[in-house]
Amino acid sequence: MDRNNCKRPTISDIAARLNLSTATVSRALRGSPLVKAETARQVLQVAQELGYVTNHVAQALHSSTTRTIGIVVPSTIGGHVFPQIFALIQRSAMEHGYAAYICTSSDSAFTEAENLQLLMKRRVDGIIIRPVKHCEQNIPYYQQVINSGIPLVFLDCHPQGFPATVVTTDHYQGARQLVESLLNQGV
Repeated sequence: MDRNNCKRPTISDIAARLNLSTATVSRALRGSPLVKAETARQVLQVAQELGYVTNHVAQALHSSTTRTIGIVVPSTIGGHVFPQIFALIQRSAMEHGYAAYICTSSDSAFTEAENLQLLMKRRVDGIIIRPVKHCEQNIPYYQQVINSGIPLVFLDCHPQGFPATVVTTDHYQGARQLVESLLNQGV
């Protein structure tokens, strides 16, 4: 299908079809209690018929929030733990109405910095990062994220001397609990 000849349905299209204001259609699509149940039903039916999809870009312009979280990871995060952690982060984000953009840095500080720039341009609401090794060279980019008002949380490590919010795993305590569990089972 030629994208130039394909017009995406808008709130205005729904409003015109039902002879309603765009404000009423918008409220109905958001589930506002100010809209009568029958009107809301009609709006949702026409929206479905037209193939209407909410324009999150327009919503972001109106609300100053994109309901997105950026996740930056090195591509060689080995083992089974980190992929599971990022899957859980994504699921938790979705449960709270957020989408997650996952970017890989390919273990490159340059690519990591590009990812941070991209996420800032996309106006994400927060960034979780598992930085590359020797990430100290990206401190100016981390600081730029923070200065732009985007919360930045480091996972498992962060650059030395950089004041940051960090969520870490206590490997020592985890190993201790594993051994104690085995000992309690008679090993």
